[in-house]
Amino acid sequence: MFDVWVPLTLVICLGLSAIWRMARARFPHPVDVASIWVIFYTIPLSLVAIFLPEAGSIVFLHAAAADPNIEIECLHYGTVALVCLRLGAWLATRSPPSVSQTLFPLDVRDGGKIVLFIFVLLTQMILGIYLFGTDVFTSGYATESRADTGNSGQALIYMGVVLIGLTIAYGYLVSLATGKRVAVKICLLAFAALLALAAVRGKRLEVVSALLSLLVLMFGTRKAFRSLRGRLLVVLALAMLQTTVGLLRLGQDLGPGEMAFNLAAEGLFAGHALPGIIEKLETNQVDYEYGKRAVMGVLAIVPRFLWPDKDELLYEGDKAMEGVTPLGANSILAEVVLQGGAAAVVLWFGILGFAFQRIYSGLDTFDADIANRRLSSSTIAYLVCITVFIPHFRDGMLPAIKLTVQCWIYLYALAGLHWTLPLSWGAMMRRRPPAAV
Repeated sequence: MFDVWVPLTLVICLGLSAIWRMARARFPHPVDVASIWVIFYTIPLSLVAIFLPEAGSIVFLHAAAADPNIEIECLHYGTVALVCLRLGAWLATRSPPSVSQTLFPLDVRDGGKIVLFIFVLLTQMILGIYLFGTDVFTSGYATESRADTGNSGQALIYMGVVLIGLTIAYGYLVSLATGKRVAVKICLLAFAALLALAAVRGKRLEVVSALLSLLVLMFGTRKAFRSLRGRLLVVLALAMLQTTVGLLRLGQDLGPGEMAFNLAAEGLFAGHALPGIIEKLETNQVDYEYGKRAVMGVLAIVPRFLWPDKDELLYEGDKAMEGVTPLGANSILAEVVLQGGAAAVVLWFGILGFAFQRIYSGLDTFDADIANRRLSSSTIAYLVCITVFIPHFRDGMLPAIKLTVQCWIYLYALAGLHWTLPLSWGAMMRRRPPAAV
């Protein structure tokens, strides 16, 4: 069992380290959050298959997930991903810092811009519900639209959800910088709309992701959330919200046992994707994609009205995931393995660790920027990374990359554009002083 206990020990050490750092750090490090995501969506199913193979159909939803040898490979892939995240971050600390940074002004007058953007996003969501089909949308999570405009409607709805969350977070930053409550009423209305959406449709990931941006900022700027106790309470509340919505959409009782199983099952179900892909690769049912899925994630930002047939190309790769994603639960690690095995895992997570560290180091000037009523590009990148990109690891590479690029563009536009006519760009560049010789 050497090939089990050594990687498992590494996973436990890296996982505990990530939890400890998140509990103590002012802002959670993206490497730590990504590490917890990888562990949650990979390791539990591997441990059950290795140590509790008699668990049966209640846990194993396809044969590959119950194969201890395949699950040992999953454990190895998860361990490599965690190590490469840390290694990439370490390499970033040894590289020269960025020479410049973009800054955006924060002003009380931005309240009008926030009202306008939220109004547009709420209108977009209403249009999306109409295109999806109002009756179908209100019928529950498991009901899908058969209309030709169903996919467009769904994209408008859930994109609006995520962008509203980022807009509320931007409003909080404006209020923090100016010392005044800016656009509070419209933000509360938008927050109520998100909760109503969660209750009607039961789409947990987008709603929780939308709330994360505000919560992360409050973690780092409010004294009540700086303590370990305050943070644990917030995390527990989010976990309760997610599992409650999940049980309600399935029509189940809200008992303690049901809630605990539903929360754990999220990781177990998503964990099926990796062993399924490993089995397909080993039996030559699918071939490596060599990065094609990542490229498709970038191309996916092209609007459907400009590229009506894009789904045929972009989602052609979904055939490889057929039969391995029960209940639609996916895992980004599975799709990374599909790109090129262990080499792809090393490259992908090493690059992520490097990028995450560079973004996180930009938060060193957060207090000075807020005091000077400025929002830095590093803070924008951090918010998108921690609240959009990493949470969508569960959806796979294409949705995670697509949403990240779209949200990054949106926040740049929200922060940089002056909302009054004529439109103008309010960004400025700050260059770091050259290092002393």
